Amino acid sequence: MRHTGIVNLSRSKFANTVLKNNVVIILAICFVVGIIVGVLAIGNSEALLNIAKSDFDSYLTSRRNSSFGNIFFSSFLTVLPYALLIFLCGTSIVGIALTPLSVMYRGFCYGLTAAYLYNAMSLQGIAFNSLILIPTTLIAVFGYLTCGREAFNFSINLAKISMPNGQAVSIYNDFRLYCKRSLIYFVFYIASALLDAIMCGSFIKFFNF
Repeated sequence: MRHTGIVNLSRSKFANTVLKNNVVIILAICFVVGIIVGVLAIGNSEALLNIAKSDFDSYLTSRRNSSFGNIFFSSFLTVLPYALLIFLCGTSIVGIALTPLSVMYRGFCYGLTAAYLYNAMSLQGIAFNSLILIPTTLIAVFGYLTCGREAFNFSINLAKISMPNGQAVSIYNDFRLYCKRSLIYFVFYIASALLDAIMCGSFIKFFNF
């Protein structure tokens, strides 16, 4: 009986955790779906292959023979537009739909790059993706997911207020909290850029693309 009670308590805690983070889970699924679509799409489109090649060439140009600071700022400026897009999604009701789509699009872009590396660079591409792109992307994704959760939830609150039977309440304090949390989660983007600068500065010279 005691063992059953412990199991039920563990299941209950797990269920509560899932419920509290259901938005993060949904956004994570959107990101993975985006990756899958990107990987599949590049095999059927010469235009997407050229776009992926151009983007990767720009990536290499901005990092090869560059200083730590230049790589850091280049990397941070790469993720910043997506971060700002997700933040802006939360300031409107349409963010309920746009936030998941924004995260999915980021996954799509990564899927294109990964597929291009695997197809065009073979083992070197796999090694480069595993050593440099995956670690930095994972950290940035934590930022997209946590900021996306805040954006989605704030959009939901805006939608509730906008309903015909919604109460007219001030959202100033809620908006301040939204901005504060989003700013805190920017640490993931900074950490991603720092790791990118460290990894590129240390290992990019070993790849001959």
